[in-house]
Amino acid sequence: MQQINTNLWKLSGYKFLGDFLIIAPIIVPFYQANGLNATQILVVQAAFSLCMLLFEVPSGYLSDSWGRRKTLMLGAACFPLGMLFYSLSASFWGFILAESILAFAYSMRSGTDSAILYDTLKQMGRQDAYKKHEGRVASFERLGTALAALIGGFAVLWSLRLPFYLNIGTGVLLFVFASMLVEPTRTVREAENPWKDIVRIMKYALTDRRIFAVMLYASMVLTTGVISLWGYFLHMGKTNVPLFWYGIFFTVLQLSSALGARVAHRIERIAGERVSIFLLYVIPAVFLLVGSISSPYVVALAFLHAFLWGMSTPLFLDMLNRSINSDMRATVLSVSGMLGRFTYVIVGPLFGLLVDKVSLFWAFVGLGGYFTVIGTVAFIMWLGKPGQQGAVVQEA
Repeated sequence: MQQINTNLWKLSGYKFLGDFLIIAPIIVPFYQANGLNATQILVVQAAFSLCMLLFEVPSGYLSDSWGRRKTLMLGAACFPLGMLFYSLSASFWGFILAESILAFAYSMRSGTDSAILYDTLKQMGRQDAYKKHEGRVASFERLGTALAALIGGFAVLWSLRLPFYLNIGTGVLLFVFASMLVEPTRTVREAENPWKDIVRIMKYALTDRRIFAVMLYASMVLTTGVISLWGYFLHMGKTNVPLFWYGIFFTVLQLSSALGARVAHRIERIAGERVSIFLLYVIPAVFLLVGSISSPYVVALAFLHAFLWGMSTPLFLDMLNRSINSDMRATVLSVSGMLGRFTYVIVGPLFGLLVDKVSLFWAFVGLGGYFTVIGTVAFIMWLGKPGQQGAVVQEA
């Protein structure tokens, strides 16, 4: 029988390949080369989030009831298929179809990858070290993205479609790592009516004050982070940055995020949980500065944003995992992801519309305002008294 501790290095490899997106630094120029404007680009990405929104919670429940490993394998199998559709598409609707397939692939691992890590450590009696290990695998994920971006920056010199072909190959390797994982021993979710059980878990997650506050804050950081990434690329295009530097920029961005994730547990240990969360208020200041200054060098501030974004991931996941039981862990984490996708579907196209109809500056101002308001509401809610834990388990 395979030892459960082998999951730690296998998950590092899985996460490394999971976001090994060679297409990432060239996707905006690829869209533009195929005739898409800023609004259409953000709508395509909103379509991805909308599909994630539909698949997110059912995929988490599937993971809790069917198994972590099999759910990750299903998602990994669909990833290269989505890249294949992308490589064959040249239109707005073709890109939406490709993004829909990729959304299904990503939804299968959203929450499940963190759940299998926590359950693995719990079986090993080391769940107190979750934050450290989550930061470690998250740093591997960012390192993979960074290396992929560097490769993408060179691959685009030959063809805008070559990165998609290469990502089909990395998707096959992703499936190999998913199949190597060992299913942790845990309480398996069982219910006579799965859909009613999903509703119970969602109600639990959305009505527990502190759990909802953490999910709201995490979803807001995710939403503004992804949207601002498109904004940074649009700023680079506006300031005539050569295409080759897109890959370099994205690589350093991911390395900054990897560093943030890697040292998150140390920052939290020194500064405390509240101060660590409060540090995230630097991010809207970055938005304002990038939007205000018409210089290609100002996007270097994005590296600070990436560091804080990377730092926040293991912090928020640890806060959530400590509050939920194994039999519904992936479902609750998927509800958190669902909130992020829901807000992106709304805020993303609005950002693109502001860019096209007003200016990139006001789009960044709006994004910073959204971050500040939602972040403040979530922080105040989190400071309140904890809600009742475990009600869903008793009802299910």
